Amino acid sequence: MKRYRRAKRFLFRKNKALLVLLCGGASDQETARREPFMDSNTPATPGSPSAQDTHPELYDPQPAWERFLLAVQGANDGYYDWNLLNDEIYLSPRWKELIGYSDAELSNCFETWVGLLHPEDREQATATTQRLLAGKLSQYQIEYRLRHKDGSYRWVRSCGAILRDVTGKPIRLGGWHIDLTELKRVTERLQQQTQIVNVYLDVSLALARWISWRIFLQHCVDALVAHVPLAWVCIWARERGRYGFVPLARNSRVLSAHGGEYHLPVGVLTVNRIAVSRQRLLSREAQHDPQLQPEEQAWATREGMSFFLGYPLMVESSVVGVLGLFAREPLAEEFIETLGLLALIIAQASERIQPEEDQD
Repeated sequence: MKRYRRAKRFLFRKNKALLVLLCGGASDQETARREPFMDSNTPATPGSPSAQDTHPELYDPQPAWERFLLAVQGANDGYYDWNLLNDEIYLSPRWKELIGYSDAELSNCFETWVGLLHPEDREQATATTQRLLAGKLSQYQIEYRLRHKDGSYRWVRSCGAILRDVTGKPIRLGGWHIDLTELKRVTERLQQQTQIVNVYLDVSLALARWISWRIFLQHCVDALVAHVPLAWVCIWARERGRYGFVPLARNSRVLSAHGGEYHLPVGVLTVNRIAVSRQRLLSREAQHDPQLQPEEQAWATREGMSFFLGYPLMVESSVVGVLGLFAREPLAEEFIETLGLLALIIAQASERIQPEEDQD
């Protein structure tokens, strides 16, 4: 039988296919019938008999795998190679460097990788490996976080494939890591900017369609809950015929916070403290922060809140209200600055129409 060389698309590398040459004895027509390269995490499916099926004596996968590793090594990404026959794992120096370690600081073993995985990503990542070994996948592309030496987590995209012998037994597993941390950071920043723009658009629309002070405030808290990762928002303001600041608008992702005004998670003492101090109150540990009242800390603990922020609504030297909010995760500085500007906008809007119109 005439031997020939045929190219098979093996892996995608930055939107381009790596071509790996395999030796075989099938015809050109059979080669044309081969299925195209599968998408990441696509189950492997049997096709027409291949060269290694009909003439196993001609099939040696190792040279193809070595060429694959050679191509991967040429990039500036960390790569790994797991010899399943002797359980030897190689993690390249660049693989370790991407997460802040020297080559000697990390052992070349499966447990090293598992131990560095973010707890929220560990199950999915290890399950993908098990699917590869079980023959349910032939190649994969997955994103997860690895713990950096400095304690932070870095996003990586892991791409790879598994090599099997003629009997289908897995013999090698390998691939590479691409550092996505900066891309994720830029994407998150753009998303935050979009959310901030949407808040300003909604508030501007509420100003343009002004109906009443109370309705305007409700539009503001609705916009915050809709576009910013907040769990609970409330605006207190003075109302004719009532003493002190009263809650005029609120919105929440927490059902238990929808009760009457006397069941609000933020009490009068904290609201008055913000108003009297004329300073924002920021807590990144709302469950234990002595700045908050014990009942507020208890509510934050029960509902899983870690962040509280309160702003006085000021017109010149007068406090016309208080903006308060809870979030389950700490807010980015961009959001905190936006909330400060929004507090100024709301306060200035109070001069547009007298709050007394809502007394009834």
